[in-house]
Amino acid sequence: MSIDKPLEGYLCTIPFTRLEIHEGYYGYACCPSWLPEIIGNCEKEGIAEVWNSEKMQKIRASILDGSYSYCNKEICPNIQNNKLFHHTELDGMKKWIKVYENKLTVMEEPPEAIELNYDFSCNLSCPSCRNEQIIDNAGESFEEKEKFTENVLEFIDKNYINDDVLELLVTGSGDPFASPVYFKLLQKLRGKDLPYFDIVLHTNGVLLTPHSWSKLTHIHKNINNISVSIDAATKETYLKVRRLSNWEMLLKNLEFMATLLDRGEIKLLNFNFVVQNDNYIEMIDFVKLARRYHSKIIVFFTLMQNWGTFSESEYQKQMIWDEGHVNYLHFLRTLKDPVFDDEYVHLGSLKNFREMALKKTDI
Repeated sequence: MSIDKPLEGYLCTIPFTRLEIHEGYYGYACCPSWLPEIIGNCEKEGIAEVWNSEKMQKIRASILDGSYSYCNKEICPNIQNNKLFHHTELDGMKKWIKVYENKLTVMEEPPEAIELNYDFSCNLSCPSCRNEQIIDNAGESFEEKEKFTENVLEFIDKNYINDDVLELLVTGSGDPFASPVYFKLLQKLRGKDLPYFDIVLHTNGVLLTPHSWSKLTHIHKNINNISVSIDAATKETYLKVRRLSNWEMLLKNLEFMATLLDRGEIKLLNFNFVVQNDNYIEMIDFVKLARRYHSKIIVFFTLMQNWGTFSESEYQKQMIWDEGHVNYLHFLRTLKDPVFDDEYVHLGSLKNFREMALKKTDI
């Protein structure tokens, strides 16, 4: 499958299983970077209503007709990495055979995955994400978020019982240990009553200490995955791309998380690296850093997006993947390294660049 070829006959299951709730409580069918359509407002309309809204149904229809007209095919990691199902591969998958053959756009079951991104509170101020530290812990905005969080908890309590599947991702917008809103939500979840309820914690790792971990004992068995955004392999680069952070504390906490993985207390541990001009030369060492902690830590790479924190000229300086960038060829040479053949390394939107690099004999 290639982005240059039609996607007719291929099925992406994400809009049929996933709901993301972002700033302003707006719902999305997938990551807004590659599917930017708002499907409704989860506060004003209700989470259940947004899940099968008119716009959500149109997005699902575009998947079923093969047009993928709402998707950015060039940067979607599932399209780029051939993660879509062809309809001929659905044998035995009764749910998806029914969806595909009947062109279903309304899902009777609630989302199998919900990602919470409506609070931006974070202990860091990374240039790729924001211009200043944000901690929302008082005032009208905070009270609104607390109220909406109660709606989320109510939705979970009402729609998921016994053998219902739910993956809750907290959070792609800040840090769950820095956010009073999200940390309180984690403390209120009734995880032990839902055996098929998995929680993914997306964090910068600086505040994930043994002490903070001990406050979540009631959901330890539900925490399936800890995903840590790091973006560097050395202290110097880390403090540049992860402002207000603490390298020594991070390393100490990474060791603790690796211990949780080794003991089987969590199933997955991810180290994440957002590639930009300021850090690309450490991509190889980043994989080696992960291996020093555990052989099965999953390493994810992705190209940096401009979330409005950079001017156009500043962003262009960071776009190491642009052919006109002064360091573009060195970026490709870096991707030729065999370290990226590691089965636990996922290149995401960098995959095509590595394939291109491996074909080049003149770099």
